[in-house]
Amino acid sequence: MPIIDQPTQFLTFMLGGGYFAINIGDVREVIEYMEPTTLSNAPHEVLGMIRVRGETLTVIDLRAKIGTEQMERTVNTCIILIDTVSDSGEALMMGALVDAVKEVVIFSPDQVTEPPKSSGGVNEFLMGVGKQKDQFTLILDTESVFLRDAVGGADDVMGDGLEGAEPSADDLKEMEALQAEFGEFLG
Repeated sequence: MPIIDQPTQFLTFMLGGGYFAINIGDVREVIEYMEPTTLSNAPHEVLGMIRVRGETLTVIDLRAKIGTEQMERTVNTCIILIDTVSDSGEALMMGALVDAVKEVVIFSPDQVTEPPKSSGGVNEFLMGVGKQKDQFTLILDTESVFLRDAVGGADDVMGDGLEGAEPSADDLKEMEALQAEFGEFLG
């Protein structure tokens, strides 16, 4: 059975020098990088929280998550806002830090193959490998990347455990500063 059964759009992006993609249907939008508020005792791949148009969401460093080479942040570094579902079935938005967004591509079923058979590393998060011309693109399975167990297992890291939590005075000051600096992007 093919990985995809019809031509499908994917958002491509760079991580540590490699080309990656996620299904465009899982992407809400792409925003400029903003410094997340860090969370104590969070897994290493969790950068922290940001506030976008009144919603608080968790930002994951995809480079750390899948084990690719770490790179300096640049003007192209951005956050992809991804719609996913929590373990309890609730709609959830997460942020994914990437080095640069490239383009939207359409892969046909014959352009996407099974990921290589090996354990660990990025392969546990792949749904397939896309090929256009001479370029291979690793297609991430959004659910496996953002499942709670895959993000350190902490309920409050995913956002749905944050209801009722009171931010500290420092967090409020930082959020106000972010709102002042990035208000035009936050809505």
